[in-house]
Amino acid sequence: MPSSLLDFETISKHSILEILDRAAYFKHKIDANENLNTPFKSYIMANLFYEPSTRTQYSFDIAAHKLGIKTINPNMSQ
Repeated sequence: MPSSLLDFETISKHSILEILDRAAYFKHKIDANENLNTPFKSYIMANLFYEPSTRTQYSFDIAAHKLGIKTINPNMSQ
C-alpha cells in the first residue's frame, strides 16, 4: 500500500482494492462498536480546508476520532 496518496494516476488497482478492504474492515468494527486497536492512536491529522465547509470538516473530524486520531483544524481561509 502506498505511504501517501496525492492522485489516482500513480496508484495501482491492487492498492485501491487494499484501501477499500481496509475501509470495510474499519466500518465493520465501528458499526459493531468493537474496540479498534489501530496504530493511529499516536497520530495527529491536520484538516486543511481552503474554503469554509463546517459539515465536511466535522465529518472528517468524526471519522478521525473514531479511528483514534487526534485532529487539528487550522483556519486556512485567511
